[in-house]
Amino acid sequence: RQLFGCEHTTQVYDSKGHPLKSSPNLNKLETWKTLGIGMYHPESGVEVTPAKEIWFQSVLDRCLTFRKGLIPTKPESEYPPIAVLHSDGHPTKFAFQLDQDGKVDFGRKTTSEDPPQKKLMLPGDGRVMYQDSIPPKGVPVVKRITNKEEHSVVLNDLPAVDELLETLLKEAAATR
Repeated sequence: RQLFGCEHTTQVYDSKGHPLKSSPNLNKLETWKTLGIGMYHPESGVEVTPAKEIWFQSVLDRCLTFRKGLIPTKPESEYPPIAVLHSDGHPTKFAFQLDQDGKVDFGRKTTSEDPPQKKLMLPGDGRVMYQDSIPPKGVPVVKRITNKEEHSVVLNDLPAVDELLETLLKEAAATR
């Protein structure tokens, strides 16, 4: 998130609810093993083999390369205008708390007593957090529309899609 110019928010807490001293590197297979997530979760049903681990690390490497490729490297004037349709209507998992064994506690829910900086859920579409659906600094956004839809149906908001397309067409016509 820091690479994209986003405000950093703690994503993993220890069993007592304190932020970890350093964020786990989720691009490394060892982190997944240590936290007991993905195929390393005891209830995953996956038989972990060396071949699967090699494959999975290659996927993590490609994901990191992809994310780094999203970071703007050119002046803003070289990017086409962008229109964004996103949702803030569904709680979206953002952070995790570890259990006493240092594994991710998937059962932990945010409570009303949790301080704002320790929320495990933030507004979004249930899959993508609202604040992470905004292009990074350096990419020109000509219009944003927010709806309350769930991830799989955000784009079914046809009036909003039409409005954003119209904005982009006008922007394109103005720059010819």
